[in-house]
Formats: sequence, structure tokens, C-alpha cells
Amino acid sequence: MIVTMTSTPAIAQHEVAQIRQTVAMLQPGSMASMRREEVLRLVAEVQRLQNDLTHLTSGLRTLLAKTA
Repeated sequence: MIVTMTSTPAIAQHEVAQIRQTVAMLQPGSMASMRREEVLRLVAEVQRLQNDLTHLTSGLRTLLAKTA
């Protein structure tokens, strides 16, 4: 069985960082459909999940390489 995994997330890590920096420049309590703090929390969660996915993908590749 051949398993193919891509390493390109839906939102590139640099794009998430750029969104975070843009939102961080807003005044605390600013509204942009969501409170600034909520957007920053969500962006941080996306970054954490992307890192988790990267580590899991790497681990799976290592495991597959050992079993091949």
C-alpha cells in the first residue's frame, strides 16, 4: 500500500503569523466582527494545531519508513 501525505497546510504557517500580527496591531477591545482577543486566541489555536499536525505527519512518515 502506498500512502501519500502532503506537507502543505490549508493556511500556510507564514500566513497565520501574518494574520496574527495584523490583528495584534488593533487596539485591545477592538471589534472586527470578533473581539481582537478572540481572534488572537483562534489564530494561536490554529498555529498549535498546525504544529501538532506537522509533528504527527513526521512521526507517521518515520513509522512508514521503518516498516517499508
